[in-house]
Amino acid sequence: MRLAPHAYTLAAAGAFLTAAWLCLVNLDYAALWHDEAPAAVFGKALLQQGDIVGWDGRNLVGGTNGRTLNIAPE
Repeated sequence: MRLAPHAYTLAAAGAFLTAAWLCLVNLDYAALWHDEAPAAVFGKALLQQGDIVGWDGRNLVGGTNGRTLNIAPE
């Protein structure tokens, strides 16, 4: 059985749309990796406050165990 040329076009379009949907579904639910989260916090703070700071009101970026925070010991 031989398909008409437009049937091949429809089958290819259907396969493409299915593949595109499988690639793009839930794309915005991807979690950040450990090295991407500080960049996101810095970027958000830069847009909101106009300065590069490690505190955006909810998240604090201070490195492992806070080693990069400039806090004098008491």
